[in-house]
Amino acid sequence: MSGEAERDETNGSPEAAPKASTASSEPWTVGEAQAEMSALAGRLRAELDLLRHIHRGLRRPPDMAAREEGRKALDVTTDILAAIECLEADVFLPAVERIEYLAHTTDEKLAEEHRAWLRKERMVRRSSTSWLATRKGRPKL
Repeated sequence: MSGEAERDETNGSPEAAPKASTASSEPWTVGEAQAEMSALAGRLRAELDLLRHIHRGLRRPPDMAAREEGRKALDVTTDILAAIECLEADVFLPAVERIEYLAHTTDEKLAEEHRAWLRKERMVRRSSTSWLATRKGRPKL
């Protein structure tokens, strides 16, 4: 590598250039971590596309509903199809969404989310306090 830092193609920031080796003893910058996380999200999306391709390529057994409901024993096809559906919904999509969010968030955005959360918490506390105040002294129904 030359004396210049590698530049990320998306924003030209030297901090955003991915680390060449994960075995480095140097601490990562936030920009390096976010660049790696963005790349990871892309790889996970590609793996998800492969799983979807496999799912589309398998022929559904005619008795799949009976197998899923336990009226018949599972077969490998039904198990693969069900596993891919679960992996997509419960593992891949939430993981990719979270990784992409972290790859592109900023301290400012996190601070704004925190302020919004505090406002919501205050509203919840106020409304529950108001409700309790109206219930005091009233006979139980």
